[in-house]
Amino acid sequence: MHNAFLLCLPLALISVNANNEFIIPPPAGLDVTFNSPVIVEWRCDDCGSRDITLNLWQNKNDGNWAQETLLENVVDPGNYSWAPHTLDGLTTANGFHFNVVCEDLSFDSGAMFIRDEVSSSSASASSTASSIPSTQMPSTSPTAHPVTRSSTTSSISSEIRFSSTEPALSTSILGPTNLSPVHNNDTLKVGLGVGLGIGIPFLLLIGGLVGYLIFRMHSRDRHNVAYEPTDGQEGFSIHYGLKREAQELSGDTMRHELPGK
Repeated sequence: MHNAFLLCLPLALISVNANNEFIIPPPAGLDVTFNSPVIVEWRCDDCGSRDITLNLWQNKNDGNWAQETLLENVVDPGNYSWAPHTLDGLTTANGFHFNVVCEDLSFDSGAMFIRDEVSSSSASASSTASSIPSTQMPSTSPTAHPVTRSSTTSSISSEIRFSSTEPALSTSILGPTNLSPVHNNDTLKVGLGVGLGIGIPFLLLIGGLVGYLIFRMHSRDRHNVAYEPTDGQEGFSIHYGLKREAQELSGDTMRHELPGK
């Protein structure tokens, strides 16, 4: 009895550690393109030498699924080369799932989408993974190498497109910059000529008015000069510089007294 238990223990451990899962496409999903065959790969430790069936399902988005059997009752090959195509006339917007059936064992792949250009779509694949037609999902997330290669190709093509358009962009930017100084110089010259044409006559007019006012002020001061008499003198006045000097004589009459009289 003890020996039988020891023999069954390794078998139980192997069964617990068995991996039954899809490697490509992974649980995160995968994008592919038309006319580019993809290798669907899986691992089924519990299948052993038993026959398996590989099915392809495409979501109809109405709660139903279109089905195509790719392999039926064959010894587990572990992979299958699939040429991307749609089922029942559905569009590429509907996701795909692969399913392996081995007697009472069944497991499904992550979602796969057909795109015009291969890119990573883990978010869209994960959102539809919960609606696959089976009850068992893979527990691990192996790396999908086709996604890595496609992302590198996409980045290289984007760099090439940018470099090809760079000369056109630089030409359109530098053109107006080179012409703008000439336009600005012409504007400055016209503005300077107009300013001088108006400013010089205006300054001459102002200068003439100021000179005329100064001349009038000096003339008025010169003609209105009055001299006050000094001590011991009376009756001296100047009117417009033309009056003659006069002296008041004492007495009622004006006469000259001779000396000795």
